[in-house]
Amino acid sequence: MWHSAQVSRLESRSAQEAVRLHLANTVGVSQVVAKGIAEELPNILRIAGLDPPERGPYQVRHKAVAYHEPAGKPLSQCAKLDVVLTLVDPKADADPNCPARERTNLRLCQEALRQGAVLSYEDLCLLLSLERTTVGKYVRELKEEGHPELTRADVTKSSRNQTHKRIIVLMYLSGATEFEIVRRTRHSLARVNEYLSVFARVAMALKNEVPPELIGKVCGLSPTLTRQYLEIYAEARANEVTAGNLEEWMRRLQAGPKKGGLD
Repeated sequence: MWHSAQVSRLESRSAQEAVRLHLANTVGVSQVVAKGIAEELPNILRIAGLDPPERGPYQVRHKAVAYHEPAGKPLSQCAKLDVVLTLVDPKADADPNCPARERTNLRLCQEALRQGAVLSYEDLCLLLSLERTTVGKYVRELKEEGHPELTRADVTKSSRNQTHKRIIVLMYLSGATEFEIVRRTRHSLARVNEYLSVFARVAMALKNEVPPELIGKVCGLSPTLTRQYLEIYAEARANEVTAGNLEEWMRRLQAGPKKGGLD
C-alpha cells in the first residue's frame, strides 16, 4: 500500500521531470541545466510567494476572487488566488452549541479573507453542497452575531479602507510576508507597512493595559480609526493562529529596537 509520503515524493518527482523535459525540449537548455532549474523551482516559487499553499487534513485548495477586485466586474475577468480552506475541524465542529454547517460557513469565509481573497455565495454553495437559500440563511445569522464582512458581496459594499486594513493585518498575522501581501493586495509596500505599524501601536498599547477608551489619544488616532483597529485586534485574538502570531510579534517588539516581525 502506498503511504502519503511516498505519493507526495512521486508527485514531486513527476512535476520536476515535466519541467525538466519542457525546458530541454522547448527552451533548448542542456539536460544538466534543465535538471538543476527543475529541482530549484519549488524554492524559487516559495521565495517569490507564488507556490501553492500546502493542504492539511480535511482541507481543500480553492480558487477564490482576490478581495481587491471591484463590484460589477465579471467573475471570469477577476484575479483569483489559490487559498486553502478547512472543510472539517473535528474539535471545533463537535461543539453542540453551534450548528456545524454554520460554523464551517464562518470558518471558510474568514480563512479566505486572511489569505487575501473573498468567497461568493456560489463558492459556499459548491464547497458546502448547499442550496443558495440555505447559505444565505447562515450568512444572515452570522451577521446578526457580529460578523459584518463575510462574502464578496459584503466586502464590495463596505468601506474599502477598513477592508484593506483588516485584510492586510490578518494576512500578516496568518504568516504572510510584507512582500507577499504587496503582491496579493496590490498595495504599495509603504502602505502595507503603515497599516501594520499603526496596528502594532494599538496592540502594544492594549498589551500594556492602556484602557481601550484611551487608545486613540495614546496612539494619535481618530475615534473612527481607533474603533477599526480595535475591531481588527479583537478578530485577531479570536483565532488561534493569528492570536499566537500576534503574541510572538508583540514579544519581539518588546525585546528591543530591532523591528518585530513574524519571520
